[in-house]
Amino acid sequence: MIVGVGDITGDGKADLVSRDSAGNIWRNNGDGQGSFGARTRIATGRQGYKGLFQGSSSKTGSFPEQE
Repeated sequence: MIVGVGDITGDGKADLVSRDSAGNIWRNNGDGQGSFGARTRIATGRQGYKGLFQGSSSKTGSFPEQE
């Protein structure tokens, strides 16, 4: 499962997040030219989840409806 999540690294380039069947969550940094770098594991133990969803947060780390 792969989700385009926008820029989660703060470098101004769109990134990808994916989950494998073992429950590992991976991030691939975008290069700003349509390609993505090698994956980096950012979480484990998520095999019980059925999906990944893109959310929205502000630069303060809170969700907009909480500000």
